Amino acid sequence: MKNELYLNQELYSKKMIREAIYVYKGLAKILVLKEEQYWVCKFDDCIYGLERTKKEFENYLIQLEFIMILCETLLISLIGILGFYVTVTDFQQGIIQNKRLLQAFMIGFVLNLFYYGLFAKEFFQVYAINFCVITILSVCLYAMHFWAAGDSKLFIVMTFLFPARFYDFGKQM
Repeated sequence: MKNELYLNQELYSKKMIREAIYVYKGLAKILVLKEEQYWVCKFDDCIYGLERTKKEFENYLIQLEFIMILCETLLISLIGILGFYVTVTDFQQGIIQNKRLLQAFMIGFVLNLFYYGLFAKEFFQVYAINFCVITILSVCLYAMHFWAAGDSKLFIVMTFLFPARFYDFGKQM
């Protein structure tokens, strides 16, 4: 039908569609249904016209998905950069620098606020539980002299930076 927009389920998450519908609630009435491999969005009472609203809605969805993936990419890149830097300095100087861990933590804090605040709210609980468990485990391993304090802090920061959507297979978006 003319008032329907078909979105492939492999490309668009229902959560992001719901988020976009919430943003568009003053512009159109949008109902989302599941039909085979598609999400079907039905548009009614569009203030700015049906075709324009459908196109803008789809563009908004693409932007939401892109920003979420960008946040995840930045977090994973930060893990890679920190890991490389720490490996080099640990081999050369025998130390993991606290200032680099703190810098990565602060950058990750800003990214995580954005990521979990806008895109991955439903993953925050499992993220927080995982972070607490890893922190306790890491401190225990340090207390048992299994590894040094720098290793413990590095493990905590790496866990802090890792997006929960990648390891929580029970709640895929």
